[in-house]
Amino acid sequence: MSLSASKLNWRNLRPEEQRRLLRAKLEMKHRLDETKVERFLPNRMQKPFLESKARISALIAANKGGKTCIGAIKCWRFVKEGGKIFRIVGSLGFERGIRDTICPELKKWIPPHRIKSEKANSQGVVVRMVLAGDNGQDSIISMMSGEQEDMSFEGDIIHGAWLDEPPRKA
Repeated sequence: MSLSASKLNWRNLRPEEQRRLLRAKLEMKHRLDETKVERFLPNRMQKPFLESKARISALIAANKGGKTCIGAIKCWRFVKEGGKIFRIVGSLGFERGIRDTICPELKKWIPPHRIKSEKANSQGVVVRMVLAGDNGQDSIISMMSGEQEDMSFEGDIIHGAWLDEPPRKA
């Protein structure tokens, strides 16, 4: 039986054909999830930041300028390329900055099967994600709030960072 999409009637398919189609659909979703970042088309403000190989780079843009989106994409690229520890500081706090803004954007771009584990703080906000990189090594994304005491930022070794929104004044 030919499986022409225009004439496909699910109820007329044998169970093994239904399973085969479901497996094919899941495989296609998996492949699309994996290539979502590569298919992203940055706007003219995002492109230089995204393509920069500089050790330190910044993107300054107006509200709704795509800063969080491009930060999440750059973070995921860091992980995919074998980066070990990436720190995100949400200056708007754990609820507004991390839970409501940054985590949903990360999960929009990171394929779900790459998230190996998540750890939440006492407020129920994800503060640590362990992800599988392309090289088979685990990478860690740790999230902190700009509301935390200065001491909580001391002593960590990190390999990449993203400061979302201007940090508070010292």
